[in-house]
Amino acid sequence: MPNEPLGEIIIRQLDQAIDRLNEDIDRVDMWSAALRAWVEPIPGYESAHREFLLPGTTEGRDEDRRRPC
Repeated sequence: MPNEPLGEIIIRQLDQAIDRLNEDIDRVDMWSAALRAWVEPIPGYESAHREFLLPGTTEGRDEDRRRPC
């Protein structure tokens, strides 16, 4: 577009920049929603196992091998 007026070039560039910005905002919204869903606990979930075996503890003694979560 060699004969395009300077004002039209600026307007076109601004339109393209705004379009890219809107796409970036959509991506940020999507990833923040994914992160929020990842870190929130599952509603109504109760684990059947509230204790776990810690690495390096003695399996023979109950107080050593079982620790509350």
